Amino acid sequence: MRTAVSQAFQQAFIALLVSGQQKACFKLCINKPGSDLSPSEKQCLAMCQDRYQEVFKNTFFRQYQGFLKTVEEESKGHDLE
Repeated sequence: MRTAVSQAFQQAFIALLVSGQQKACFKLCINKPGSDLSPSEKQCLAMCQDRYQEVFKNTFFRQYQGFLKTVEEESKGHDLE
């Protein structure tokens, strides 16, 4: 059960990370869309992506750990019945 939950979490994590990161960083860094990115846009995107991943990972993993703890506590309670 825990493996299935872990795999589902990883898939959801990646999907949310990529989707949110693309939207947030594009909005922040790209002023005038065109065929090429300027050096400053490239730098902004790289920094934005790094920061976004760091914050997202820390926040999401903290929530996930709390979820796993709850699931484990509930499953222990059911084992006693």
